[in-house]
Amino acid sequence: MRPRQIALELVGCALLAGGAALVACTSITGSSVTSNATVTTYVPLTSIEVDASSLFERLGCGASAGVPYKYVVSVYAAYSNGELQGATADGGGARPLTIGVSDCFTDAVFQNLSNPTNYYGMTVDVYDLPTYESLRATLDLDDPSVAGVLATQPTTGDAQVLDSKAQWSTTCFALQQPNVQALAACNPLP
Repeated sequence: MRPRQIALELVGCALLAGGAALVACTSITGSSVTSNATVTTYVPLTSIEVDASSLFERLGCGASAGVPYKYVVSVYAAYSNGELQGATADGGGARPLTIGVSDCFTDAVFQNLSNPTNYYGMTVDVYDLPTYESLRATLDLDDPSVAGVLATQPTTGDAQVLDSKAQWSTTCFALQQPNVQALAACNPLP
């Protein structure tokens, strides 16, 4: 026999054996070669993120007094120059769109925010463990309904209470773009 004929016979046997194995496998397991699964298309995430690693790189992160433990981000609609929409001349009065609480080792992510200009200003208020525990009791942050209200219907007063108790604070600015996970530009913590 010629080498070419031997090679073709080996390939044919392998295909025949593979087909038989497939038939045997599907009859044993009851599965089908065809799939009825629907394929969904991927929809990119539109979000703004506050990067925790860069925010806390100087101060660190931990569960003791004097060390950042959790942080609260209040997100406001802003103009392209960074000025908050609805702010009064004395710098107050703007109502946050949402308020989120994050551990110091996780990024704060805000998805699909609604603001016609797509510019957002943020205040970041940071707490150590003892301060956060007292604030949590005051605002009842463990209650899911309270967390839901802070996320969906925060008031100016909520943001002012959170800001007044913070041990460290800074501000961030971001431009939300469709189908992009935008990173907020934050001033360093003091």
